[in-house]
Amino acid sequence: MTSRYISYLIEDVRLSTENTDFSDTIGIKDTEFLRFLNDGQQRIQNTIVQQHPQVFLKEKTVSVTGDQEAYSLPIDAYLGNKVSQVEFNPQSTGKEYFYPLRPASLFERDSGSNGDPIKYIRQTGKILLIPIPDASVGQLRYNYVQKLPRLALRRGSVSSVTLDSNTNTVTALSLDVSTDSVDTNELSKWTRVSIVDEEGNVKMKNIKVTNVDGSTGVVSVDPSFSYDDGETIGVGNYIVEGSYSSTHVLLDEMVERYLIAYATFKILQRDSNVTDLQVQQSVLLEMESEIAEAYAEISDDIMEIPQIISYDDDWVL
Repeated sequence: MTSRYISYLIEDVRLSTENTDFSDTIGIKDTEFLRFLNDGQQRIQNTIVQQHPQVFLKEKTVSVTGDQEAYSLPIDAYLGNKVSQVEFNPQSTGKEYFYPLRPASLFERDSGSNGDPIKYIRQTGKILLIPIPDASVGQLRYNYVQKLPRLALRRGSVSSVTLDSNTNTVTALSLDVSTDSVDTNELSKWTRVSIVDEEGNVKMKNIKVTNVDGSTGVVSVDPSFSYDDGETIGVGNYIVEGSYSSTHVLLDEMVERYLIAYATFKILQRDSNVTDLQVQQSVLLEMESEIAEAYAEISDDIMEIPQIISYDDDWVL
């Protein structure tokens, strides 16, 4: 990942496009540069995923509940449903009993049957199990394509926080108003926020807030919100707008120059001549191809044909 705060990428784009003279009333604002950098990030991830979907795989394991058919995918799942593999374990602990489930269509859905799942159906933001688990013991493990977090500027720093680890809730959260200004203008536009550390690592995501007081720094967190296991908030962390956001580009540093070039191209569309645009667009396309090829999965190992038929199944000769 790049170690540069997104504000410095905006500065680079301003220099490239000669837009360094700005204020609250004149010039192009940071929010517009930020929008173009996000557009560029989405475009390059789409390009990479189309050619090499395994690059962004992430694994997650959740507990199975008896008589529950649907299981939600994480907030950071690409397009809400891009799943690579789903496995089931009839045991509540351990990893040795996981077995793969086969993908199925809605035509095969059987909401009236119970037992150990053997198939799954993808639904927007969810996985449906076939048959429905009949016991409250078990684990569901799936690999999904993770989307990149939305790029955002720091809108305030955490001065104090109280977490209830028993219920995974945020009971109190305050921002520092003595040394930092809280950007309530941007935060008020969103019902969800994220917390990141100084390098942009997402510490807690999808936090539902009802109000951010710019004078006291108090963040009112909706009591219905519960954070995922492993998430936390520390003093000195930063608040950013959006359900899954970061202040840094969580990709290799080679992508940083692409985002700068993309945002530069979008700004040039506003105030440059056709020749400038053609040259910049040509450079942009070359960089896209270069980056996609760099993310190609390269292996010198011999790949065997995967065993997709169970040993318990009969072979038809």
